[in-house]
Amino acid sequence: PLIISRLARGGKTTALMALFDELKSSGEFLPIIISFNISANFYRIGDENNEQSILRVIATQFFKTEDKYIDKAKMLAYIDEAGKSFRGVVLLIDELNALSRPLDRAGARFLIAEFLDRPKRYLVFTSHVLMVLDCNSITISNSSLERTQPVPNIIARTYRIVHMPQCFDLDELRKMPRCTTLTKSFVSLCSGIPSLIY
Repeated sequence: PLIISRLARGGKTTALMALFDELKSSGEFLPIIISFNISANFYRIGDENNEQSILRVIATQFFKTEDKYIDKAKMLAYIDEAGKSFRGVVLLIDELNALSRPLDRAGARFLIAEFLDRPKRYLVFTSHVLMVLDCNSITISNSSLERTQPVPNIIARTYRIVHMPQCFDLDELRKMPRCTTLTKSFVSLCSGIPSLIY
């Protein structure tokens, strides 16, 4: 997965939305964006686990639904069908850490099986903290409707840190929209990270 991790107000959601816009405008990928950010008004219903929460929020991107529980097989079949005419389906999740940290097995198993281990599926998420997807008991099968067979030798989904770009050149930074009056102190406060400065 691609993980965008930084403290609050660090430009994570802005970067995720820019990626969503780019994918959508390309016409080559089907991007699905969901958010567990506090501003998205996410709330857990009853005793639902992380997988059920993720499915329910994904469903709201396709249908008007008040259903408490979403039929997993039907939802996945719908995504399969919707994604047929694209090079791939990309699930973008804003603030996965707000759902649960760490993710429970059901949630991790779902994300790995459906958006990492399947061809033409991709996962991008933002988080305030670095998160590893726990892959204990991962199960999938060849059928898009029945994913229950054990998969041997699953590799843990850890992360490799790639730092956000930095720039302390005031003249260059002032070329960004609405940044003509930038000061050195504000650039330092933002660690020289253009997405945060912007």
